[in-house]
Amino acid sequence: MKISVRRLILALLAVPVALALVTASTGARAATVLITGANQGIGLEFAKEYAARGWTVIATHRRPTTPEELAKLAAAYPRFASSGWTSPIPPRSRRSRPGSRAFPSMSC
Repeated sequence: MKISVRRLILALLAVPVALALVTASTGARAATVLITGANQGIGLEFAKEYAARGWTVIATHRRPTTPEELAKLAAAYPRFASSGWTSPIPPRSRRSRPGSRAFPSMSC
């Protein structure tokens, strides 16, 4: 099954819109959104927009330290949380193929 990049982007953008519509139609309060890749690009813009609208924002990224932009948002909005992730595997190894040092073979 082949999915075009355009359809994938439209599908990903539809999820937050659908969540916002459901929240608005049900009158729910204290909506929460989890945004991955929030340190740059569209993820950062989503984080800014949701925080400005009063949502509880959980912004994740793969940086060992909190990026400056996310730190500013966390300081400005009390319902904003940022969390980084650090892999125990060095970045070059993560791109390796199975059987390499990144994916050690298992033996019994």
